[in-house]
Amino acid sequence: AGFNSLNSVLMNDPQRPVAFEGLKKQLETIWRTLRVPPADTKHVRRYIFREASPTNLAHLFYQVSRWTQYHAQVQKTSELIYRREMLLSDLKDHLQVAGGVVDEALTHKLSDFYAYSHEAIYHCNA
Repeated sequence: AGFNSLNSVLMNDPQRPVAFEGLKKQLETIWRTLRVPPADTKHVRRYIFREASPTNLAHLFYQVSRWTQYHAQVQKTSELIYRREMLLSDLKDHLQVAGGVVDEALTHKLSDFYAYSHEAIYHCNA
């Protein structure tokens, strides 16, 4: 609609309801994807979903941003955990094929495994 900033949307009475409904749909989709419990969405539904006021639209924009970042973090963490598990499986296979002998390839794989483990733990705690 040719808006240059969030403020221009907040102050544009005719477009505010359209933006409000779009952000509500986006937030509902994120919540469904993440399987967010109703108790965690109750406050937003009760106080922010009421009307398309500039204040509520600003709060809704913040909520969409916050949950979008959280969703990206969950996806990244899940991806790291999956890769870590694949590396662990590869380590076990390597040891079995090598007859329990530690070689240079195993040390590189072990290094990668620890790096993914560290990064996965970091993302879980971020």
